[in-house]
Amino acid sequence: MNVKHGTRWAYGQGCPCGPCHQAQTAYDTTRYHAIKAGTWQGLTDATATRNHVLKLLTLGHSKKGIARAAGLTHVAIIHLASNNPPKNVLPRTAAGILTIPLTVAPPRPTPARTAPSQPKRTRFGGPSIPVDGTRRRIRSLAAAGWSIRHQAERMNASPSTLVDIARGRTTQVRADIADAVASLFRELHMVPLPTSSEAIRVRTNALAQGWLPPFAFEEDCLDLTDAEMDAEMRRRAQQMTVDELRLCQLGYQKGERSPLIVAGYLERRRQLTRRAAERSAGRLQVAA
Repeated sequence: MNVKHGTRWAYGQGCPCGPCHQAQTAYDTTRYHAIKAGTWQGLTDATATRNHVLKLLTLGHSKKGIARAAGLTHVAIIHLASNNPPKNVLPRTAAGILTIPLTVAPPRPTPARTAPSQPKRTRFGGPSIPVDGTRRRIRSLAAAGWSIRHQAERMNASPSTLVDIARGRTTQVRADIADAVASLFRELHMVPLPTSSEAIRVRTNALAQGWLPPFAFEEDCLDLTDAEMDAEMRRRAQQMTVDELRLCQLGYQKGERSPLIVAGYLERRRQLTRRAAERSAGRLQVAA
């Protein structure tokens, strides 16, 4: 794996070159004098920052939009919005996020679904589309505390239909049902989580099954098939910086299972494995 020399990160990864050593020494010196002068700003509590992110998300802002407005990486916002957020953040991270006003985001256009040339038919009748996006939405709402029965009542649909979808018993879903679920998802994932004992039970059971809450998914990827989702997440992970991959690794180790976090963690492992193999090959060449 290629590393950028002259950085603290490369030094921390074991690079012995002069520029990397100088970068670490410069940081240590600056930190020492700042602490001595009482001007050092270390980490700060992340609670207010995380709450601000969650409020922005409920107001319709996307994670990418928040990251752009705060001048931060996309992964940092995913990490803060996860079920296992960091306890502390850098002051500049908190400042960048807390300066974003709590206003309703402009509506994002809903991408039109393209009907297949020869639409399939479900056992419920009518043209159908792949079920992946609908299944994710039903499961996500359950992971937020909205029971499948409650979802069905809000949609005036049969609970058994949504159960079949959520349990993965069908690969296709009628287009009008998919649209109704998407509409309900847009409505419910922006309101405060229910706090009743039933909601807590529903949320606990859903999370125990590995169902992810609404903010775990990338907004523009919800309707991808599972295979398309895996490929897209891997593509995005391959474009991440080293710091972003390290954030993904940290989130994964804390139990976060958002698709992009998982993809970033796997990419980080691939890069570390490749780097170890390159080092081993180099030692063998020297020994030869």
